[in-house]
Amino acid sequence: MSSKASQSVRDFYVQHGKENLKSGQFNIYRREEFACDSTSLPTNRRDFYKISLIINGEGVISSSEKSIKIKDNTITFMNPMIPYSWEPTSNNQTGYFCLFTEDFINSNLKNNSLSESPLFSYPL
Repeated sequence: MSSKASQSVRDFYVQHGKENLKSGQFNIYRREEFACDSTSLPTNRRDFYKISLIINGEGVISSSEKSIKIKDNTITFMNPMIPYSWEPTSNNQTGYFCLFTEDFINSNLKNNSLSESPLFSYPL
């Protein structure tokens, strides 16, 4: 894992050259606009949630315990509690992803942290 405690949403935008992007509490982006085919993400915790819909593309998502090969038509759910990395293995990466933090989740919608939800449970 990186020596840094976690990657912030702002750090993520800077890494992808989108530091001037206006963002709100819940943001949806096209994967191809973030160079998902050429930008590897180092193993790190993030301070945000990320849901990705990979329509076309291949890569490997890894945690400290396991690696999973991803190929086309895949949905991934990443949470701030689990450090992970992304390594693209194809040049054609299309789809969408959304980023949001705990602040987005209305307290009426949760009893505990969203990271404890079955939707974001650790499947690796």
